[in-house]
Amino acid sequence: MSLPDKRDRISHRAPRLLWQQVYDDVLGEIRSGALAIDDRLPSEFEMAEQYGVSRDVIRRAKEELAGEGWLIVLQGRGTFVAHAEPGKGSLYETALSTLAATVASCGVIWFVWG
Repeated sequence: MSLPDKRDRISHRAPRLLWQQVYDDVLGEIRSGALAIDDRLPSEFEMAEQYGVSRDVIRRAKEELAGEGWLIVLQGRGTFVAHAEPGKGSLYETALSTLAATVASCGVIWFVWG
C-alpha cells in the first residue's frame, strides 16, 4: 500500500521547525477527523518518507503529540490516535490512556481484555 505524499505540507525554508510543521499537520488531521480515534499512524520510517524529513523529526512531533494526549504510543504495536480532543473523554478513558502511555514508556506491553 502506497501512502500519500505529504512533502508539499513541509517547508524546509520556513522559520517554523520541521517537527513543528509535522506536529501541526498531524494535529490538523486529528481535529478534522481525517485521523479518527484508535487509528494507527504509519511507522516513523513511513512518515519520514511521506513528509521528506528525518525519523528524528517525526519522532519529536509524535512525542509532543503524545505528551499532550493526542496520541498514545504502544511499544512494539504502534502509535494510535488517543482522543479527538484531549481531556474531553471520560475520566476512565483519560486515566486508562495515561496509564497505557506510562506503561508503554517503560517498555512494557500490556493488553486489556474486555
